[in-house]
Amino acid sequence: MRGEWGNAVRRRVGSKSPALCVEKGSELPKGHRDRKYKGRCVCLGDRIVDQNRQAATFAELSSSPASINASKFGDWWACQNDPKLGEFTCQQSDATRAYTQSKIEGTPTWVRLPRDQWPDAGLQMRDPVCPLDKALYGHPDAGGYWERHCRNQLLAIGFTPIDNWPSCFWMEEYKMFLVVYVDDFKLSGPEQYMDTVWDLMKAKIDIDQPTALGKFLGCKHVIHKFDTTPPVTFWDNKLLQRKMTKAERAKLYGTPQSGKKDLNDTGDPTPIDAVPAVA
Repeated sequence: MRGEWGNAVRRRVGSKSPALCVEKGSELPKGHRDRKYKGRCVCLGDRIVDQNRQAATFAELSSSPASINASKFGDWWACQNDPKLGEFTCQQSDATRAYTQSKIEGTPTWVRLPRDQWPDAGLQMRDPVCPLDKALYGHPDAGGYWERHCRNQLLAIGFTPIDNWPSCFWMEEYKMFLVVYVDDFKLSGPEQYMDTVWDLMKAKIDIDQPTALGKFLGCKHVIHKFDTTPPVTFWDNKLLQRKMTKAERAKLYGTPQSGKKDLNDTGDPTPIDAVPAVA
């Protein structure tokens, strides 16, 4: 079987492939929903050798994650408000086991599995190996294959890449701006189309249930809504002002300038130069 190897992962401890177990969100208080243990089987990318025990070479596909500037632009886009499209918003989601959603290509790679994961056909072998089919985390080209897979799936549902902004996409039909940072997705656009676009993405990419914008690229986002409606001025609604009493108008607009006429009780308008400025 050794003569059939393309590349093999050298054993680190006995015959078992390494596995990692980390506590995600360890800085958070105990009991927090985002503090949890996560396990991951990996490929030792720094220990991959060829059949001659020489360091293996790969295409070294480079990945180009989005920048913090792109993320900030997504924040700005989420703050827009359009008369036809309504209020905008921003949501985020994570890809589920992102790398292994894409296939590994290029140089064939063979890996050793932990003994408890050996297939029945390998139980009688001294050192069985299996071909690596998915882009396992740790493989030098895993990030590049995942990024290419993700990009192709997004293009298939109507997103177009933005020039000179890596891992950023625009969907003209729904006015959506998408930022992808490895396996994190940040979607900004009209609130009424959010579910529609997420459903399109779910049909192509295995992602978690989208949530309101929280922590992304190390930044914690807190959303505040402000009333941006401009104050009512004298000429905005004459009918409303005609029904106001002097006391009500004074409370809304302030006391009229000295020597100037105000709206009288019959509703006759004051000359425009006599209308007090609204602070």
